[in-house]
Amino acid sequence: MQKLEQDCIATALRLLAIREHSRLELKNKLRKRDYTEEEIQSVLCELQEKNLQSNERFAEAYIHSRQQKGFGLNLIKKELQERGVEKELIARFTETLRDKESKRAKLQLKKKFGQMKPADYAEQVRQMRFLQSRGLSEFIIRSIFDEVY
Repeated sequence: MQKLEQDCIATALRLLAIREHSRLELKNKLRKRDYTEEEIQSVLCELQEKNLQSNERFAEAYIHSRQQKGFGLNLIKKELQERGVEKELIARFTETLRDKESKRAKLQLKKKFGQMKPADYAEQVRQMRFLQSRGLSEFIIRSIFDEVY
């Protein structure tokens, strides 16, 4: 193994020690460090073979982290796609989470705006926009506010 490829592996392992990365994220970070495409591909294949890099593990950790921060599945799916996670993998991890999305959205509203329901239409729109910015579907948002009134 060449010295540059060993440096590339060491860099990739340091990045993975900090947090899970998707293959695409890791590839982009290694590119910024001026490794050749050949070195990068070789290192990424080796890391996957040894199960040191896994899009599956990354997706699971990423979804959990973003949900804990109150983000909705629409936004999480979009972010995972941007990070190169396969659509099948995204679907597998997110299909069971939709049921709990309404409950998480209500918790976010309570945390941000308190117990009181919106005093007027302008406040309701403000709260709905907040939920939209968190990546929640229009269906979930409407169902929450239909319960309130």
